Amino acid sequence: MALPSNVGTGTVTGRFIDSAGASIEGTVKFTPSASKLLNISADPSPVTILPKPVTVTLDGGSFTVALVATDDVDNNPVGWNYLATFAFSGSGVSLAQFSFDLPEGASVDLTEVAPVSSGSGVTIIRGPGVAVGGTTGQVLVKVSGDDFDTEWADPEAGGAVASVNGNVGAVVLDADDLADGSTNVQMLATERTKLTGVATAATANSADATLLARANHTGSQAQSTVTNLVTDLAAKAADSDVVKLTGAQTVAGVKTFSSSPAVPDASFTIAKSTGLQTALDAKAPLASPAFTGTPTGITKTHVGLGSVDNTADTAKPVSTAQQTALDLKAPIASPTFTGTVAGVTKTHVGLGSVDNTADTAKPVSTAQQTALNLKANLASPTFTGTVVVPDSSFTIAKSTGLQAALDAKGTSNLAIGTSGSTAKVGNYTPPIADLPAGSTITQTWATSWPARLTARTDITVQWIDPDGTHGTPGGGLVGDLLIANAGV
Repeated sequence: MALPSNVGTGTVTGRFIDSAGASIEGTVKFTPSASKLLNISADPSPVTILPKPVTVTLDGGSFTVALVATDDVDNNPVGWNYLATFAFSGSGVSLAQFSFDLPEGASVDLTEVAPVSSGSGVTIIRGPGVAVGGTTGQVLVKVSGDDFDTEWADPEAGGAVASVNGNVGAVVLDADDLADGSTNVQMLATERTKLTGVATAATANSADATLLARANHTGSQAQSTVTNLVTDLAAKAADSDVVKLTGAQTVAGVKTFSSSPAVPDASFTIAKSTGLQTALDAKAPLASPAFTGTPTGITKTHVGLGSVDNTADTAKPVSTAQQTALDLKAPIASPTFTGTVAGVTKTHVGLGSVDNTADTAKPVSTAQQTALNLKANLASPTFTGTVVVPDSSFTIAKSTGLQAALDAKGTSNLAIGTSGSTAKVGNYTPPIADLPAGSTITQTWATSWPARLTARTDITVQWIDPDGTHGTPGGGLVGDLLIANAGV
């Protein structure tokens, strides 16, 4: 069965020779540092990948192998790495193990990522990201959108400046060297003189009518410069012969007006009317009058209070209308209403959101349904995600066929019979080295977990925990089985 289609891989290569140029034979094992990869977006459903060590055999000193990428974001976790270990055969050479990353879609050669031990000489560190080669003056450019896909290239040529406005060398330009453009032009000397002669804050861009209007002029102007002004003023009457429209004037003699003159307000004072002040002093003001003596002839009827009794506010009785209105009110304390009470709703008592439903008839609320949706049915539940089952939850009896399979296994401590005897189930234990790949052996907790009988990764060990309380065997490998509470 292939890996899910969304699992990214990378390629690892390597070539090994000795100092005489001869190819080195042997194996290289790649052990992932991650114990599991959780891929929730796998098709057709989420999957847990348990990485196993991968061993490749050198062919003529070389190998190529595809491995799961260590930075694939579809897998969780990301950022793990591989440990490379080397087993060279009959060459008298060795290479220390080291770890490395394998980016998705990348090809990593072990020679490029192997660490160099300290010692004499200069260590050259190479890695992805910067292309090798290039010449003086070249720049590093991206070839595509992929990370580290770069190359050295010549910069785009902009062209050298041969001359400026026909001048070469160290060019200095003045205004005469610049020609008028289609929008901006230079100012002539005569135009500059005109602008210099304009007064500061002078009115700019106004029509002739505005500039000629008298209202916009300030300062003095001689009468003689105004047409007919002197002649018209000479034809006017003398000040003593006329009554001025404005200002203070003492009028002598009798003046006869052709119509009733309009006298401005406040033109006459009280002092100019004989006896007026004396008459006013005998009157009381309308606002807050202060009478003297005993006023007579004024009753409460004159002031619109004919029906009012002279009673202090604190002594006034309850009127007939007030008592009638009070009789229609209920007391605030323990009121007793009659008839049908209207105008009072559930909102007035703080229950605007409550329906008039008996407790036994109330439906399942939205929040209750949301909580129920997160629960599994008691009958035939269907779970999603990863179901975590506590240790010791299952016994041998709950696993169909497990006891029968165990009963069919022989003991592991009987020797083969005498020469010529017939081997039977339970009386022969072949050497582990002779067991075929895919075999399964059993090891059981005694007072502690025993050491694994073999380091072969192609043999599965069933670790038996009689009471399910001893945890994981320290010597177990990826692919081994732990049977807890086995009842043996």
